[in-house]
Amino acid sequence: MLLKDEQGRPFKKHIADVRDIVQGCLCVLGKERAVGETFHLAGPRPFTGNEVSYRLVELLKLPHVEAQAGGSPTYYEFDSSKAQQYIGFGLNYDVVRMIVDAMSYERGEDVGLLPHG
Repeated sequence: MLLKDEQGRPFKKHIADVRDIVQGCLCVLGKERAVGETFHLAGPRPFTGNEVSYRLVELLKLPHVEAQAGGSPTYYEFDSSKAQQYIGFGLNYDVVRMIVDAMSYERGEDVGLLPHG
Protein backbone atom coordinates (compact mmCIF):
# COMPACT_ATOMS: atom_id res chain seq x y z
CA MET A 1 0.00 0.00 0.00
CA LEU A 2 1.25 3.46 -0.87
CA LEU A 3 0.33 5.89 1.92
CA LYS A 4 0.37 9.60 1.03
CA ASP A 5 0.09 12.72 3.17
CA GLU A 6 -2.46 15.53 2.76
CA GLN A 7 -0.30 17.15 0.06
CA GLY A 8 -0.27 13.88 -1.92
CA ARG A 9 3.38 13.10 -1.10
CA PRO A 10 4.41 9.54 -0.24
CA PHE A 11 6.35 9.26 2.99
CA LYS A 12 10.11 9.73 2.87
CA LYS A 13 12.36 8.03 5.41
CA HIS A 14 15.99 7.31 6.00
CA ILE A 15 16.52 4.08 7.89
CA ALA A 16 19.46 1.78 8.46
CA ASP A 17 19.96 -1.94 8.10
CA VAL A 18 21.34 -3.67 11.19
CA ARG A 19 24.33 -4.78 9.09
CA ASP A 20 25.24 -1.13 8.44
CA ILE A 21 24.78 -0.27 12.13
CA VAL A 22 27.11 -3.12 13.16
CA GLN A 23 29.64 -1.96 10.58
CA GLY A 24 29.40 1.61 11.90
CA CYS A 25 30.04 0.40 15.45
CA LEU A 26 33.08 -1.54 14.27
CA CYS A 27 34.36 1.50 12.34
CA VAL A 28 34.31 3.73 15.41
CA LEU A 29 36.39 1.38 17.57
CA GLY A 30 39.83 2.79 18.23
CA LYS A 31 39.15 6.08 16.42
CA GLU A 32 40.31 8.82 18.78
CA ARG A 33 38.81 11.45 16.48
CA ALA A 34 35.35 9.99 17.18
CA VAL A 35 35.46 10.49 20.95
CA GLY A 36 32.65 12.81 22.04
CA GLU A 37 31.19 13.02 18.52
CA THR A 38 27.71 12.04 17.32
CA PHE A 39 27.18 10.27 14.02
CA HIS A 40 24.12 9.49 11.90
CA LEU A 41 24.32 5.88 10.77
CA ALA A 42 21.76 5.44 8.03
CA GLY A 43 21.37 3.68 4.72
CA PRO A 44 22.99 5.03 1.55
CA ARG A 45 19.99 7.22 0.74
CA PRO A 46 16.46 7.97 1.91
CA PHE A 47 13.57 6.20 0.25
CA THR A 48 9.99 7.10 -0.49
CA GLY A 49 6.79 5.13 -0.20
CA ASN A 50 6.65 4.96 -3.99
CA GLU A 51 9.93 3.08 -4.20
CA VAL A 52 8.97 0.54 -1.54
CA SER A 53 5.38 0.08 -2.67
CA TYR A 54 6.18 -0.57 -6.31
CA ARG A 55 9.10 -2.87 -5.44
CA LEU A 56 6.90 -4.96 -3.11
CA VAL A 57 4.21 -5.15 -5.78
CA GLU A 58 6.83 -6.44 -8.20
CA LEU A 59 8.49 -8.91 -5.82
CA LEU A 60 5.43 -10.26 -4.01
CA LYS A 61 2.92 -10.01 -6.86
CA LEU A 62 0.57 -7.95 -4.69
CA PRO A 63 -1.95 -5.41 -5.93
CA HIS A 64 -0.94 -1.75 -5.75
CA VAL A 65 -3.21 0.30 -3.47
CA GLU A 66 -2.93 4.01 -2.69
CA ALA A 67 -4.39 5.75 0.36
CA GLN A 68 -4.29 9.31 1.67
CA ALA A 69 -3.80 10.02 5.38
CA GLY A 70 -4.31 13.12 7.45
CA GLY A 71 -1.82 14.62 9.86
CA SER A 72 1.85 15.39 9.55
CA PRO A 73 3.83 13.48 6.96
CA THR A 74 6.84 11.39 7.83
CA TYR A 75 9.28 13.07 5.51
CA TYR A 76 12.97 13.21 6.47
CA GLU A 77 16.51 12.15 5.65
CA PHE A 78 19.91 12.13 7.39
CA ASP A 79 23.35 13.29 6.35
CA SER A 80 25.85 10.49 7.06
CA SER A 81 28.84 12.26 5.52
CA LYS A 82 30.39 13.01 8.93
CA ALA A 83 30.46 9.27 9.73
CA GLN A 84 32.08 8.63 6.38
CA GLN A 85 34.74 11.31 6.93
CA TYR A 86 35.53 10.69 10.62
CA ILE A 87 35.32 6.90 10.93
CA GLY A 88 35.28 5.57 7.36
CA PHE A 89 31.69 4.36 7.67
CA GLY A 90 30.56 2.86 4.38
CA LEU A 91 26.87 2.72 3.57
CA ASN A 92 25.85 -0.53 1.91
CA TYR A 93 22.20 -1.46 2.38
CA ASP A 94 19.38 0.61 0.91
CA VAL A 95 15.74 -0.30 1.50
CA VAL A 96 15.43 -2.34 -1.71
CA ARG A 97 18.47 -4.43 -0.75
CA MET A 98 16.95 -4.92 2.72
CA ILE A 99 13.71 -6.20 1.19
CA VAL A 100 15.45 -8.52 -1.26
CA ASP A 101 17.78 -9.87 1.45
CA ALA A 102 14.87 -10.40 3.87
CA MET A 103 13.03 -12.38 1.22
CA SER A 104 16.18 -14.43 0.51
CA TYR A 105 16.61 -15.10 4.23
CA GLU A 106 12.97 -16.21 4.47
CA ARG A 107 13.68 -18.76 1.73
CA GLY A 108 16.57 -20.09 3.82
CA GLU A 109 19.36 -18.43 1.84
CA ASP A 110 22.39 -17.05 3.72
CA VAL A 111 22.58 -13.29 3.21
CA GLY A 112 25.48 -12.75 5.64
CA LEU A 113 25.80 -10.30 8.50
CA LEU A 114 28.36 -7.89 7.06
CA PRO A 115 29.10 -6.79 3.50
CA HIS A 116 31.72 -8.67 1.52
CA GLY A 117 34.91 -6.93 0.45
